[in-house]
Amino acid sequence: MSLLGERDVLIAYLAAIGIGFLIGLIVGRWWAVLAGVGFAIWIGVSTEVDEVPPWFLALVFGVLAAGAIGAGVAIRRGLRRVT
Repeated sequence: MSLLGERDVLIAYLAAIGIGFLIGLIVGRWWAVLAGVGFAIWIGVSTEVDEVPPWFLALVFGVLAAGAIGAGVAIRRGLRRVT
């Protein structure tokens, strides 16, 4: 894999985590974690990567997105209890 390819993968991971975290902060409800499932399904269906199976790529991105959304929701709820 070239350096550009590794950089693109890193950007995709960080985008999934960052956007997921923001969704969790903005929505603030636990059902928002289901957006990570939808994201995983979309990745699994639309991926054109040949190096890894689509189900594995969908699983990794889905777990990252759902975890980030959950973290955003937890922080928002924690801040709401403090104030």
